[in-house]
Amino acid sequence: AEILVEKGNPNSVSDAGVAAEVALAGVRGACMNVMINLPGVEDESYCNEKKNAVNDLIEKAELLQKVVFEKTMNVINK
Repeated sequence: AEILVEKGNPNSVSDAGVAAEVALAGVRGACMNVMINLPGVEDESYCNEKKNAVNDLIEKAELLQKVVFEKTMNVINK
């Protein structure tokens, strides 16, 4: 989505911004699904590993969404 904002048709830049929003929602939803199921897993080490991976993934997705949103708004507000 970031490349589409930078190099795509300015008239459809909002589509790239929306794509980033939807992608973030998908990441968060998938991560919530993982987290809700971890209490049923007995291997504490495995659970901690997955919790850390989920938190890292959410953090990266949020940062990317923020970048895409800001770039999208910059193009829209030109």
